[in-house]
Parts: sequence; C-alpha cells; structure tokens
Amino acid sequence: MIRKRGSQFARAVDYYVGIPLVLLLSLFRPRHRTAPASIRRIGILISAAIGDTIVFSPLLKALKKKLPQTEIVLFVGPSNKPCVSLLEGMDTIVDIDPHHFIASAKRVRDSGKFDLWFDVGQWPRLNALLSFFARAGFRVGFQTACQYRHFLYDRVVRHS
Repeated sequence: MIRKRGSQFARAVDYYVGIPLVLLLSLFRPRHRTAPASIRRIGILISAAIGDTIVFSPLLKALKKKLPQTEIVLFVGPSNKPCVSLLEGMDTIVDIDPHHFIASAKRVRDSGKFDLWFDVGQWPRLNALLSFFARAGFRVGFQTACQYRHFLYDRVVRHS
C-alpha cells in the first residue's frame, strides 16, 4: 500500500513499476479502434487533485448537456470526493483508492461496460493502468511529455 499522495515512494513505484507495466499491457490493447457512433455510457476517471476536478467540472456539465440520455459514471479518489458531490452532470460516483490498486482495478472492472472512457489525469501511470482494466469500447487519455502513459489509450490528447 502506498500511503501518501506525492510521496517519494509513490513516485518511485509509479515510475519503476508503472512504465514497464504500461508498456507490457499495451501489447494486449486492441489496435485501431474507432470512437463509438452511439454513446450510452461514459466512464470518467478523475482520481486525485481537487484543482483538476474543479477545472474539469465545466466539461462534465457540457457533456451531460450535449448527451442528456447518456449515463456518466465518475471514478474518484478520497482526495477529490468531497468536491465531486457538488458538481453537475454525473449520474453515479464510484469510490476508488489509488493506494489500493488491485481493489480499485476490480471496482473499475466490475462497474460494467462503457462505450467511452476518459482518463482526465495528466501524470500518474496508475490512471493509465486503471483505465486499461475498464471494460470500455474506446479510451481517451493524456499524452504527457516523458510520462510514457499514453500507450494504453485509443486516442490521446497532448498535455501542455
């Protein structure tokens, strides 16, 4: 168990274990998938950082306005859960704990199928690994310089 967000130990595990795992699992990722034509269910992973959650909130509201019949499921960590309940646009909140990776991966996996999956975290490879375990038809995440986390997504957005 990794105790503290941002700790040297957590960063070392994320780097020395995360990069090889992302690269290894990318070999098993289906290639050349296209974005779904019909979207009934969206999963969004926003596991940490209250600031990132607040910055993301207008997108969540706009997404729900554009796709009102779509179920939006947010996967949140303990550090941002208090502010997530104040946001508009999601239908379900699923608690995960990045400090307990296996339990979190199981929660993501057991949450059902998603037509579309967004990982809105920019840095940790943990998010990319959790995204890999989502039963999603199409995954979107950030490509951040020197993080090597983007190999598990179907579409990447360059983070600057």
